[in-house]
Amino acid sequence: MRTLVFFCCCIALALLLARPACAEQASLAEAARIMREQPKNTEAIAAALSRGLAKQPDSVLLLQARADLYCSRGLLALCRADAQRILQVRPEAVESLLLLCMLDELEGSAPESCAPCYEEAATRFAARLAFTPQEKMANVLNRVIALLLARHPDAEKEKAALLASGVSHPLLQHFDRKRALHSIFGEVQAEQKISDD
Repeated sequence: MRTLVFFCCCIALALLLARPACAEQASLAEAARIMREQPKNTEAIAAALSRGLAKQPDSVLLLQARADLYCSRGLLALCRADAQRILQVRPEAVESLLLLCMLDELEGSAPESCAPCYEEAATRFAARLAFTPQEKMANVLNRVIALLLARHPDAEKEKAALLASGVSHPLLQHFDRKRALHSIFGEVQAEQKISDD
């Protein structure tokens, strides 16, 4: 009998622990469905993600999805709020710090005043542990982009070394500050924003 009670408690605990992940996945699936059916309906997509966040307010996955949505639609203040929340929940989420640096510059701060933020992001990318070769490459690539945006003295040398190692990335090959900053909007929006400027 004790074994049965213990087994039932283990199942109940497993279900409780799995529940937040299910809420996350359900919200992401709903947002993806709306995006397929009504790709321009930002409000409905954001609402689906927000319903998941109401159940799980510290979900970095849902916050990141909503921040990406807001960025891709040019809703920078909303994107900023989610990026700031991500950093509160998970301070090691360096991509959100880099995003905040870029948002500062896009919203009118001079590149020179944003340089310390970019340098902090570059330092944190260099220090962050990577568990897979893809994670390591993403850290290196993001570090170099942050250094280029900071106009750091070592940026061009690190960029050249990365390109010489065989890494190919459109932002690195012919670095263009405006294109790098507008990359947060997604490819289609970025091209439109660049041509509008």
